Amino acid sequence: MNLHVAFPYNADQVGGSTVSSLTLIRELVRLDVKVTVILHGEGPLEADCRDLNLTIVKAPALSQRPMANRADGFHFRNLLSTPKLVKILRDTKPDIVHINDLSMLRTWAPVTKISRVPMVKHWRSTFKRSLSVYAGLMASQRVIAISNYNERTLPARIRAKTVLEWNPSDVMLGDDERAKARVEVRETLGLPPDAKIVGVFGNHSLRKRTHVLADVIAALKDAGDVYGVACGKRAEPYDHLLDEKIEAYGLENRLFKPGFVSPVTKWIAGCDLVLAPAVREPFGRAFLEAAAAGTPLIMSSDSGAADLIEHERSGLLVDPEDLSEWIWQSLRVIRDNDLAEGLVLAARSSLERFSAPSHASRIKDIYEKLLH
Repeated sequence: MNLHVAFPYNADQVGGSTVSSLTLIRELVRLDVKVTVILHGEGPLEADCRDLNLTIVKAPALSQRPMANRADGFHFRNLLSTPKLVKILRDTKPDIVHINDLSMLRTWAPVTKISRVPMVKHWRSTFKRSLSVYAGLMASQRVIAISNYNERTLPARIRAKTVLEWNPSDVMLGDDERAKARVEVRETLGLPPDAKIVGVFGNHSLRKRTHVLADVIAALKDAGDVYGVACGKRAEPYDHLLDEKIEAYGLENRLFKPGFVSPVTKWIAGCDLVLAPAVREPFGRAFLEAAAAGTPLIMSSDSGAADLIEHERSGLLVDPEDLSEWIWQSLRVIRDNDLAEGLVLAARSSLERFSAPSHASRIKDIYEKLLH
């Protein structure tokens, strides 16, 4: 009988972690693992799951508004769905529940305990003191960290049952696909064919520091036709500096916010440079996505991916708070084609160790060892 794994999600939350987990699911299915996706509420993730021909079970929508007096964002009302979720597990009979985000951890930890179904937590965050998160991690039979950086933040008792598995990369785009993406992105934005584009990809939360893009685009006004794209959804706490700086610098026609874009690899391939200026970044999927798309990357040094990037060879690492360095390094890449091409070649050569099929095979091994 095939191994059966359930993956619960909020249907309206899509980001880098979701992309990584869907890449894993796609490869698990190819390894004959039965996958059931449990979706809370309505949202764009349902279409992504249907594109993969996955079995979908609908679950009650959960409140995404944290209680005002709780710093950990836990919402007690979400526990009211526990009886219905227990019934879903009894009806679907998965061998394992695989959790990918904190909201699902808090909601599903008691469900898996009551149902006596093993839970695997894919740890895609950095740990901050939180009773609800700690209890959820303690209830997990196995924790999978995505970088040395985010594993180090875990309490010792959690690290004792944690294994490290870097996020998987996706299929690399060829030269023709990259050229096509460059044309399509410029046409979509109404930009000249030879325009240079600097992009930031991810939800526009305070931690992601998307506003750095505005400073870079303002500083590069004299470097030719250079434009910015901030791709992603608004997320709380929102990075209000992004809007304030766009207005202050007069960038309304130079920095675009197209929202969530798909396929994200096409948009990254359409850029001449990608910035990832976040702080406390558990991994930094931008490293894998930029390399797959063939676009040079400047990455925050406060990230898990910083362990994988060789500065000045496969990418550029910058202190997230050093704004002048972000501007200078961006100018270097935009002006120096040889530097840009060299960074891409080295980054692409490092992707082999992150292949999605081998990643899925190792995750399947984790499941099987847990059950036997």
